[in-house]
Amino acid sequence: MSAWMKLDGISRQVAIAGLVRNAQTCQGIAGVRVEITGMPAKFQAKIDLLAQLYGADWERRKERPDRTQTRPDGYFYFLDLPDGDYTLSANWLQAGTRYGSAELQKTVSRDSEATCCPCYYCNRQQPAFHRCWTKIMLNATIPVT
Repeated sequence: MSAWMKLDGISRQVAIAGLVRNAQTCQGIAGVRVEITGMPAKFQAKIDLLAQLYGADWERRKERPDRTQTRPDGYFYFLDLPDGDYTLSANWLQAGTRYGSAELQKTVSRDSEATCCPCYYCNRQQPAFHRCWTKIMLNATIPVT
């Protein structure tokens, strides 16, 4: 590497991570929208500011600080969230009425060293994205005809 080029890493911390599964088959589901619908005031202010900056494009964005889509294996994560109580909702929009939606509460808190609270997966020394782990199950529904 040349002397004039310096690479600095950006330190990010996973605050909430999880897996969206089909409740009947327990298989991960790709492409499910996971959205933070309830959040602390500090995070809401950040979201409001970003919405103003992006304008009309804000609602069309798939990846936002308060919204993501599950990966091909059904995993999702949210980065750098401030401490507080969050409400997550999951909805598989592409499935139409075949699947319901799910909602759950999650609390993000850090200890005195500013790391996420210890959890089962972290204590088993799994990869870092398991911090503040959660699981969301989507139930298949029978469409009304």
